[in-house]
Amino acid sequence: MAAPRRACTKICVYNYKGGASKTTITVNLAAALAKKGKKVLMVDLDPQCNTTQFWNPDHYDAKGEEDSTQEAATALGNMGSGEVKVESDILHPTKLNSEMEAYVNSTLKTPLYMMFDAHFNEHDITLLDQVLCDEQTVVNVNGNFFSDRLWLLKGSQLIFTFERDLSAALEDKTMGNRHVKSIGLLSFILNDLAKRHGFDVILLDVSPSNCALNQISALSCDYILPPCNASLYSCGSIYGLLTTVLPGQAGWLGFHQRLAAHQWDPAWASALSSTMLPFRLPKDPPQLLPILVTNYGMELRHTVAASSSAKRQKPSGSSMRFQPSQFVYTLEEFLRGCKHIQRDDRASASSSEAKIKFRTNHGREVIAFVPSVPVSIAATEALGRPFVEITLAQFAEFYEFNPDEMKTEQNKLKRTKMLKKMMELGLLDALDINANDVFTREVELVKKRFESLADWLVQDVMPP
Repeated sequence: MAAPRRACTKICVYNYKGGASKTTITVNLAAALAKKGKKVLMVDLDPQCNTTQFWNPDHYDAKGEEDSTQEAATALGNMGSGEVKVESDILHPTKLNSEMEAYVNSTLKTPLYMMFDAHFNEHDITLLDQVLCDEQTVVNVNGNFFSDRLWLLKGSQLIFTFERDLSAALEDKTMGNRHVKSIGLLSFILNDLAKRHGFDVILLDVSPSNCALNQISALSCDYILPPCNASLYSCGSIYGLLTTVLPGQAGWLGFHQRLAAHQWDPAWASALSSTMLPFRLPKDPPQLLPILVTNYGMELRHTVAASSSAKRQKPSGSSMRFQPSQFVYTLEEFLRGCKHIQRDDRASASSSEAKIKFRTNHGREVIAFVPSVPVSIAATEALGRPFVEITLAQFAEFYEFNPDEMKTEQNKLKRTKMLKKMMELGLLDALDINANDVFTREVELVKKRFESLADWLVQDVMPP
């Protein structure tokens, strides 16, 4: 007899502040897990569909010369108008842009939308089953590198149209049977796809808001992974997440506490139709994984030998810069004193308050995860290649850099001047001899970070 398949681990990558690297974390963690041999599904639940667009192949078709006649006419019309011209930067003179369609998918009535539509608009469970059974519902991405281990459930720009129905279901205080399927629809879809396709991990990329869809997404998962940048606004979003959004009877965890007590009551379950049971939310609330801080600056770290003076310090590696370090220190201190975090399992059993439970890494609730990598991040997004996959050859071809030519002294000098200017503009943290070296250094660092995160999840967090 075949051994029973282990449960699929579901992780919601969430922070209600935009620009917190949620999509970057989602696609690169998924890729790192797939490289480790896990079968991974990414679910794009953000109406902006950034995860879907990341994997959308870009077609870099060269365009003809710009329409100088129209530009000249526009410029002539503006001459003498007296209108103040807002200062701006000059574009790169090489014009090889793609059509807008190369960047924006046709992300409207995707399988994700059709499954929600089958329930909320068509009220037809057979339509939902048909979409789930369709082999095209989830798509294999970058199969030449990841084989059949990395998959995507594409997002839909229309997913927001179901927000009113989801909000109404969550606001029903009676906890009756009327909204069981509405609240548990996403959980049902995730579990069905995991069983049908044998996924080990499902990663959810959600929008930066506190909407009903995000609440249901988070409560359908085993873990919430909150990324943030080392900034004032991110600090506020983490504070809100840990004091208002998640904990307490008015928070998401409080809602789960009440709903789980009702839905997992044996008496209620025995009286319910068997077709309703698969729509229950998980019995246990999601735990919080460490907060991943990203996109910060680095500087050289110096040490002073006992026999030397302070003036003779030597570099001994690098460390996070002063300002973002203070952000992390502030966050760590706040977390240590946060009353909404569960510190003792025994204490939580006697408390009615729904508290946040962390799944820490070596006792850490905050991890300085990935610094700013301006050269490589642009390449990975433009090429649709995560850090564990992208190569120097792809980077060089995309930016029309010739790795062999750049080894010559002349091109080193040219590249040094370019990088010096980038450094002056704040685009690079340190001066390197050429862009290829910067790219290689950045990719190796970020790849190792995501691989270590994947290793921890596989070895210590996911069920054996």
